[in-house]
Amino acid sequence: MRLYHGTDKSDLEYLDNTKSKPDNDFGIGLYLTSNICQAKKWAKRKSKCTGKGAVYESEIDLNNISLNILEYTGDEEDYNYLCYLCRYETEVVVNEIIPNFESVDIICGPMIGNSGEYKSAIDCFHGEDIPFSSMKDKIKYINYNVECDISNFEDLESRIKLYGDQYCFKSKRVIEMFNKGIKQVTYIEKINGKTITSTQLLEYDKKLNKIKYI
Repeated sequence: MRLYHGTDKSDLEYLDNTKSKPDNDFGIGLYLTSNICQAKKWAKRKSKCTGKGAVYESEIDLNNISLNILEYTGDEEDYNYLCYLCRYETEVVVNEIIPNFESVDIICGPMIGNSGEYKSAIDCFHGEDIPFSSMKDKIKYINYNVECDISNFEDLESRIKLYGDQYCFKSKRVIEMFNKGIKQVTYIEKINGKTITSTQLLEYDKKLNKIKYI
């Protein structure tokens, strides 16, 4: 399985969740996607100030190890509760709703495509203007099943039609798997209004336990 991580850090020696914000859809974790277009969007969004972003690419096999994975389509009631509690930075109480949540390795599911509207729905719920059940109706999910043409990324981005799924790697062992499967990094830099990309090969140094730039 090929997964990508978009960031504003271009010289990472080990990717982890230490910089993760607690109010993400699935709480604290290393956020990945199988869609390189979405990873590029993450990288560009995070690097607005510097104009320099990076997308790390890894190949990992999740089939040959026993993992606790939560998979959502977006229709489940648990998904609504999870996003709400994590967005409101109360991930610690999720375990009361989702059994064994503290031992979850990976959470995967669709991305919320209207974060602003969803936040407004949360505020309405807190103001008792709408019931909790109505919050789910306010969520619009991004089409994460559509493949995109990487060469036409700028045009796709301007139309904001293609995004991606999201994988939240929460446990240390799956984060280590991502690092060990690292393949390359794509640098994204904006120069004179144009986006320039370049690629560098990577490999994981098992002795030093860090990423090596080839």
